[in-house]
Amino acid sequence: MMIDRDKSGNKNNQPEANSSHQPDPKPPRKPKWRGRFLRWGGSLVLVSLGGGLIYGWFFVQNQLTPLIETELIDLLNRPVKMGALQRFSLTGVRFGETKILATPTDPAKVSVAAVEVGFNPFVWLTSGELQLDVTAIQPDVYLEQGKIEDGC
Repeated sequence: MMIDRDKSGNKNNQPEANSSHQPDPKPPRKPKWRGRFLRWGGSLVLVSLGGGLIYGWFFVQNQLTPLIETELIDLLNRPVKMGALQRFSLTGVRFGETKILATPTDPAKVSVAAVEVGFNPFVWLTSGELQLDVTAIQPDVYLEQGKIEDGC
């Protein structure tokens, strides 16, 4: 049996112990700070978005109805009892059965199946003034005719 040896005395198919062949260097690594920045930045964006959505939901459910009710009272100069919030969009809301109540001096009253209130949120956010566009759906109105006094 014959074993092939090269000039250095090593058997073929075996690497030399002191070979000049170096393994390929590792590819350059991306800086660690970039990955950390992206993770922290993404986490901050997600937490901010979640907090904004939770606050928005809380505002619509608990603060928007009294705010619109107050604006309607000021607009009509009468007491108003708003119904439950049925629908919400960025430009308006819809409330269930709503009543405009009688006053001690005026027995007229109104009951509506629903009230749609439109508004421009950008005007409210920039100026702090809430301008409403109110639509009564299926109104039921009670009016009492006053006596005409003869002034002659």
